Amino acid sequence: MSVKLEQDQIQRRQIATPAGNPPPGQFFEYFKADGKLYKKDSAGVESIVNPSGAAKPTIMLKNGEAGAMVIGDVVVIDTTQDLACVFTTSSKDLTVVGVVVADANSGDQVEICVGGIATVKVDSAVDRGEALVTSTTSGEAEAGGGAVNAVLGKALTEKVGPGSGTVEAVINLA
Repeated sequence: MSVKLEQDQIQRRQIATPAGNPPPGQFFEYFKADGKLYKKDSAGVESIVNPSGAAKPTIMLKNGEAGAMVIGDVVVIDTTQDLACVFTTSSKDLTVVGVVVADANSGDQVEICVGGIATVKVDSAVDRGEALVTSTTSGEAEAGGGAVNAVLGKALTEKVGPGSGTVEAVINLA
């Protein structure tokens, strides 16, 4: 049996993030004030379910930085607190998490792309097709130079010359 629902028949109701974690193998789904559907797994990791209708896997972590994170920032696991991330500051960091896809203030949840196409901040020239890895420039990636570990993704556009800029890249961390 199939059921056809008209748009005005669907009601989204904001609820608070469920307390605790679901049993192993299960998850909670709920809407928040931003109108997005969230999922919380048994490990307590919160992620957006199909954000903005785009097929881009994302996760939500706490912004562990003292300041804001913006679209394109490259982030790694924050080793000082659970379920948080910070800007990269090391080359080829194995704790790379992904790329910020929505601005977030310090302490807030930040949406991070772990798969799909995203804008990535880079600190130097990058050729199309080149692997991207974390860099020593805070929040930015660099050309991987043949790296096979800690690869964030592959550049789909190029950035010519020295200095900071952005490229579009396919992110493959999911």
